[in-house]
This record gives sequence, structure tokens and C-alpha cells, in this order.
Amino acid sequence: MHGVINDAAVAHRGVIPADRWHEPYMPMSELEEEVGAGVLFWGMFGEDGLEAVMGLQHVQDVALVGHAYTRTSCQGRGLGKALLRHVLAQTDRPVLIGTWKAAAWAIGFYQGQGFVRVDDAAKPGLLRKYWSIPARQVEESVVLADAKALALIPRLVPMGKGADAHPRRRGRGRAAGAPALHPLEFGAFPLPACGLYHRGRDRDPLPHGAALRRSAKMTIDAARDAVSRIFYQRCFWLFMVLLVLIGAVSFVPPSDNGRLVLNAVNMFVLIATVAAVGRTKLSFVIALLLALPAVYFQYLGLWNDSDSDLAKSWMFSATLYFVSNAYLLRYVFQPRIMTQDKLFGAAALYLTIGLFWAYLYAIIGYFHPHSYMILGQPGKLVYADALYLSITVLTSTGFGDVTPLTRAARGVCMIEQISGALFIAILIARLAGVYPPRESYVDDRAA
Repeated sequence: MHGVINDAAVAHRGVIPADRWHEPYMPMSELEEEVGAGVLFWGMFGEDGLEAVMGLQHVQDVALVGHAYTRTSCQGRGLGKALLRHVLAQTDRPVLIGTWKAAAWAIGFYQGQGFVRVDDAAKPGLLRKYWSIPARQVEESVVLADAKALALIPRLVPMGKGADAHPRRRGRGRAAGAPALHPLEFGAFPLPACGLYHRGRDRDPLPHGAALRRSAKMTIDAARDAVSRIFYQRCFWLFMVLLVLIGAVSFVPPSDNGRLVLNAVNMFVLIATVAAVGRTKLSFVIALLLALPAVYFQYLGLWNDSDSDLAKSWMFSATLYFVSNAYLLRYVFQPRIMTQDKLFGAAALYLTIGLFWAYLYAIIGYFHPHSYMILGQPGKLVYADALYLSITVLTSTGFGDVTPLTRAARGVCMIEQISGALFIAILIARLAGVYPPRESYVDDRAA
């Protein structure tokens, strides 16, 4: 959370007054103070892990929304709007928002969500009453209010009487009767980090035994959350299902029904993969248009014992695997943070490369009979044998019990060997590039 805040806050540098900017924009100690003062942070999790955060705090008779930050690489995807809607659903009080008056993009965002900028006459009183900020920041800030707060502003800050000379002590927790907290569709969760479980400075410290028990509980909760995030990620399940499918090819009974069911499940997994990673209607339609003919022609080939129909099924399947590989490749190597989901996506991509080449070997065997030597004799290559050959070539194992004979088959083998080696090398380079040299963190303008 601390990293997301300071990554997004870079947009303030050179915009807000120079005496209000510092590195980092929000130190960890300040974040812990905010949490200790009762700010409940909510976060939006996605393919890059934690992508956006927003805070909610109940102070006296209003709710303050603030500390809204979206990771720079994740902006422009509607995360802020979705998170704001979720946070607003957690309170029934009038809502006020404070931000820098120079941050035109932030003001425009909140105005686009129905908030109205409070006039300059009422602004200082509101800032002094509900926020603990210095006078200089009061000058450089604005306040936005929802309809409920806007109607109550004359009562919140009586005009002509002035505001409280001393900031009020900030409230804690949620309002009584506020709706229960539920995750958003894309994963909005309360963040148990950066002191959310710390007791405020105005309370007595925890006894030693209670502190140890709480520390142990937090450790267990953190481990549980880490494991649960792995299982919620789409590429983890893709990787596991592909492993099961590859193993099932050798153990499913070699009957027509078994092969048809296995291929149907395979096509369903690929459609789900393209839909999840591509995230567009076009990608889903393309996957569907390729999967349906693949299953249909395999059914015809098995029912009529037709090699030509089976070859057509292999062609559609190979094309669908090519599309799936393209979307996975774009997802894994896009210039964003390497997450656990992307790591499982890279592992799944390695398996789908092997499955793609297995269909190519089967297609070569159809157009060029006796292209392979099987256990010392030229023979027809069924898909199970083609998958076995592909995995041994991709991993450079080369047992030698299935070998290519024709130039076409050897050419495909060479390309797969090159592709497998390059994929591993590029993936290692991608992982190494996640952490740039230390010098790259130095601001050139500060030199």
C-alpha cells in the first residue's frame, strides 16, 4: 500500500507548491499515523497485485474520503471509480473530500462522480474543523462535497461565526449501522497492513502476552491471505488444469468417447484462457469460432473414422492454441509489475507451447505419412505420441523412441527447440528486469 501511494503521488511533483512536496510524499510513519487515527483503507487487487487504494474516515458527523491513489501503470482503467463507489457504500454520513487545488485531474475526477466544489468562503472552516493540516495547506487545498454534505454546510460551518480554532480529534471506525463490507467484483478488500491493527497512541499498550498473541495471529492471517491470493488467480488454475490435461492424454482410455470428451474440455479451457487474459469481446468470439469447429470435426473424424476430418480438427485446435499463446505472451511480458499470477501465466504458456507444437506434429504426419520413427519403425503418429514428442523436444530431453524422419518434421522440431530455449532466456531476462539497477531510482534532476 505504501508503494502504491508514493508511486501515484509522483503526479503531484512540480504541480503542488514546492514547500509541500517531499520525498517520499507519504513516509511510512505518516501512513501509520493515518491508520492509527481511524482511516480505513480499501484496496483494489488485480493482475498487478494491489493497484489502487482509498481511505475512509468518520470524523464527528461527516465521513472523509481521501488518500485515493492508483498505481501509475494501472490508471485509465476505471479502478478509481469502482473503488470510490465501494467506499461510499460503507457510510451513510455526508461525505467531504479534500485535495490540492492545483490537482486539476483529481478535482475533475470527483466532480465527474457527482461531488461539488465548496466555495472559498466555507472551505477554510471545513478544513480546520475536520482535518488536522497546517495553515499553508489550508490555503492550497479545496473541499468537495456530496449532495448531503452540500445541503448541511451552513450548519457544519456557521457563516460569520468562524470555525473551531483547534482541529477536532479524528474519529475511529465505521458508523453504527453502516452496511457490511463486501469485496468488489474485481477484488476490493480492506487492507490489513501498515498499522491497521495497531492501537492508537491514546490507548494503553497491549500487555506482552496479548501482543505476542496478536502478532502470531497477524502472521497466520498474512500467510492465509497470501495462499488464498494464489488460488484466486486465474493463471494458477490454468496451469493446474493444463497439467491434468497433459497427464490425462496418456491415461484416458483410447476410446472415441474418451478422446472427444478430453478435446471438448481442452477447448473449453482455451476459451476461458483467451476470455480471461484477452479481456475483450473480440478475443472471446475468436476463441469460440475456433473451438466449435475443432470439436465438431473431431466428432466427425471419430464417428466416420475420417483422417481428413481429424486433420481439420487439429488445424483449428492449433490455431486456437496459437491465439491463446499470443494473448498469454502479451500478458506475461507486458511492461508492468511481475505478479504471482503472471508467473503462473508464464508456466502455463510454456505448457501451451508444447501443446501447440503437438498439433503441428500431428498435422505434419497427416500430410507427410511415415514422417516419424516410432520404436524403431516408421509409423502413424497419433496425438498422444505427438504430445510426447513435443514435450521431449521442448524440454530438450530427446529420449529417441520417437524421432522425425522427413525434412518437414525435422524443421518443425528445430523451430520448437529454438522457441523453447528463447522463451526460457527471455523469461529470465524479464524477471531480472523487474528490479532495475539502483542508479535508476535516482532522480536525474537532483544530481
